[in-house]
Amino acid sequence: MKNQVVLDWDQYVALARQTVAEGCVLLENKDQALPLVKDEKVAVFGRIQNHYYKSGTGSGGMVNVSKVYGIVDGLRESGQVILDEELIRIYQDWEKTHPFNEGEGWGNEPWCQEEMELTDEVVEAAGKRSETAIVIIGRTAGEDKDASDTKGSYQLTDVEEDLLTKVRKNFDKMIVLLNVGGLLDMSFTDRYQPEAVMYVWQGGMVGGLGTADVLTGAVSPSGHLTDTIAYKVADYPSTPYFGDPDKNYYSEDIYVGYRYYEKKGIQPAYPFGYGLSYTSFEYEHLAVSEENDHTIVTVDVTNTGAVAAKHVVELFIEPKMKTRLPRPVRELKAFKKIFLQPGEKKQVCFSLERRDFAYYDPKVKDWVIENGAYAIEICHDSMNVAVSAEITKSGEKYLVPLGYDCGFYEMFQYPEVKKMFYEFLVEQGLVTADQVNDNLEKGIIWSFWAVRSYLDMNSNGLISFEAYNRFIDRANEVIKKMKAK
Repeated sequence: MKNQVVLDWDQYVALARQTVAEGCVLLENKDQALPLVKDEKVAVFGRIQNHYYKSGTGSGGMVNVSKVYGIVDGLRESGQVILDEELIRIYQDWEKTHPFNEGEGWGNEPWCQEEMELTDEVVEAAGKRSETAIVIIGRTAGEDKDASDTKGSYQLTDVEEDLLTKVRKNFDKMIVLLNVGGLLDMSFTDRYQPEAVMYVWQGGMVGGLGTADVLTGAVSPSGHLTDTIAYKVADYPSTPYFGDPDKNYYSEDIYVGYRYYEKKGIQPAYPFGYGLSYTSFEYEHLAVSEENDHTIVTVDVTNTGAVAAKHVVELFIEPKMKTRLPRPVRELKAFKKIFLQPGEKKQVCFSLERRDFAYYDPKVKDWVIENGAYAIEICHDSMNVAVSAEITKSGEKYLVPLGYDCGFYEMFQYPEVKKMFYEFLVEQGLVTADQVNDNLEKGIIWSFWAVRSYLDMNSNGLISFEAYNRFIDRANEVIKKMKAK
């Protein structure tokens, strides 16, 4: 049978498991609380040990799988630690009369599940049997379901607070795992001072296995925050207008995401790009040069610890001169993940385009590069620079080339390219010439999908990726000629 595709299920599961492990973000790790050592006695608290959130609500949550592997499953499979089976049975017995609440209808699953209230005697007994406590806190997330600044959503519930209080009292080592789809109020770290805190997110059916790989040290954590975690909810720019039924207010202006905190001088609890490892890394010999209209950046990275690990190298750009229009303090422009053995050194190379230094000027309706110095910064996160170097750029207008995953607004800013796109649709048989009108444009330009994704969903296989990529290449040749004029 031609074009038959055979899925290697074991390979698929292994890749999914690896992805989970690499996505875990370690926020705290005092006195090397993690990884767990061989034969460490561990008590696991929280009903989520038996009901791991593989995904959020909506279409993702409705995907059927053969089995969901929880964190206890992963720890048991590892054979590396000794689990408190008596405590596990206590949770299992309680759940017989307190079943998991799946909700009713689309997106109606509760943000969190009822948690078992534990007596002082139960926690004290667990503390005598085990030396380490793992507390798992779970939250759902997803379509038709937005968080709120309430207990059981963004905040911890009273029962969760009580659990952490009792565990803290009876264990010298407490590890908190957050099996969640979004951010929580992290002020509990100040109240309870856990030795380790890690976001393990929602990792699909093998999420518990990948998480256990990190807990036991089979994999060193290499995930980094894709958002900023503020000290208090009032520090998020969306808070004053959150939940308005009629309008969305973008009060942060151009300072979207991590850019807001640096510009406003607000110190977050954990900055964008933050994430710890089981080893340490050193940067040196940062070099910047110009080559064929590209800025080439190289930096040497050394694993200075004793653990083999992957590491994300983050490159930010910071304008060092006063710009005509306001700009963020620094912006992420590139990153690479590398793997290093203990003591190993690798050179990491980035190639920056002129676009990376440009900003959009609404007055001239074009992208502009200003004269002056720009800092090339290799950072631990958005607020902590490891090494930096400067380069001077000459100012000019800059026409932005189209990426293969560009949006319609990016493409349609060039009238000639827009005309080419409609001709391309006709050539490919997706529309007829008489269908190219204002209604067609209105139907697609408001799509939040990238052009490639939109065509993939609506072409019924008529337009191949290869044909689309060739069109983008032709479009960029036209843009290049426009720049030359």
